[in-house]
Amino acid sequence: MFVTVSRYQARAGEEDAITALHEDWQRTLRPKAKGYLSGELLRNVENAREFLSIMRFESQQAADTLANEPEQNGWYRRLVSLTEGRTVTTRYTCEWS
Repeated sequence: MFVTVSRYQARAGEEDAITALHEDWQRTLRPKAKGYLSGELLRNVENAREFLSIMRFESQQAADTLANEPEQNGWYRRLVSLTEGRTVTTRYTCEWS
């Protein structure tokens, strides 16, 4: 399994738009994401503008293929427009589950 974890902060007032954008991803892009297993969007209880996105894939190749899709790039540009500061994305392989 391959996992990406992204941490970002919403612009003030854009918190609901971040959630809606992820819901839109589930409806429109998830069916096309070969090798996608599951994902979560977490919100920091102490800083409601901070989000953590966890996405699980069958392989690194599946994650890379999705990352290179034009529709995914458009979705990501929209996400960046709703955030401030630096988005930090870290990539992991599963060692044990």
